[in-house]
Amino acid sequence: MTNDNLKNQAYAEAMRIEKWNYPEEIVYAKLEKKGYSIEVSKAVAKNIILQRAKTKKSSLYSDFFNIGFILAAVWFLGCVAFYITTGNFNLSFTAFLSVAIPSIILGYLMSVEELKIK
Repeated sequence: MTNDNLKNQAYAEAMRIEKWNYPEEIVYAKLEKKGYSIEVSKAVAKNIILQRAKTKKSSLYSDFFNIGFILAAVWFLGCVAFYITTGNFNLSFTAFLSVAIPSIILGYLMSVEELKIK
């Protein structure tokens, strides 16, 4: 068997193990126990853990984006309630613009990994 085929089989095995969220050492030990070489086991275990961390990090950033929109919806409902109770449209609209829109912007800025300002 070639080294690439061996790595592909090790990755397939590691993906089956990966759903249990084992640390890198345990993934490495399980691959080595299955008969894969030390180098292949170490490389595959390291890459699986890095891939898991990258996936977890990207899902964390998307949560901030959703929180920004939830805050904007809450402030919108609050401004509508304020308008209904007071009848002052200008003040409720100003409150919405001054609080809800910045919360959307803040949610977006917290959701991106790196700002690309040039």
